[in-house]
Amino acid sequence: MPSAKSYASRGLILIILLQAQFLCFAQEFHGASLPPEYKGGVAALREFIDHNLKYPGAANEKKIQGVVMVEFTVTKGGKVQDINVLKGINAAYDAEAIRVAGLLNDWQPGKDLGSSVDCRIRMPVVFKGERVKDEPLKHPVSGMVSEECTGRPLGGVLVVIRGTNNGTVTDSAGKFELEIPNDKSELEFMSVRFKAKQVNVKYLQNVQVKLESQVYLIDFDEVRMVLI
Repeated sequence: MPSAKSYASRGLILIILLQAQFLCFAQEFHGASLPPEYKGGVAALREFIDHNLKYPGAANEKKIQGVVMVEFTVTKGGKVQDINVLKGINAAYDAEAIRVAGLLNDWQPGKDLGSSVDCRIRMPVVFKGERVKDEPLKHPVSGMVSEECTGRPLGGVLVVIRGTNNGTVTDSAGKFELEIPNDKSELEFMSVRFKAKQVNVKYLQNVQVKLESQVYLIDFDEVRMVLI
């Protein structure tokens, strides 16, 4: 008859096996969700847009430089539908961005647990013309900063435009807004007791940032607290 110690050992082995199976399942589940992929990849997608994009207006008119951010659905059949503009330039350029996005019907659909699914995609359509005189040299960015663990808003967080001495501070509700030069794309968020974080805000007008609390390690050998 097996001893109580033998049963305990078998129970421990069973728990380890179950944990290993759960970890494997979690990894498989996480890896089962795949985004849509354009045939030939991102480089082919950019090349197609550059080749097919037409500038509105007469041939002798100045071409506007700017970005139209479009959003659309890549269906489970690999087609594009439900295109709309999130950030535009003007009616003519926005319409051209929608037209080009509508031509992108060569996608490998997204997957979820092995099945094809509809996915929403955001994509910048870049017009590389000349900057018009009244085009702003800065673009506005706003958002909210909160604590990653609790979700509570964080006031007093320093928000700095990387590469400059300019920035702002979040209010008591964790909100901020500022204008970023067009040649800058990163913000840095800093606060006491939280790890600093850099966020790329290129093409974005609103961001939600979560800061992770700083953690200290007790080092008995060096007899000190170490920030990790």
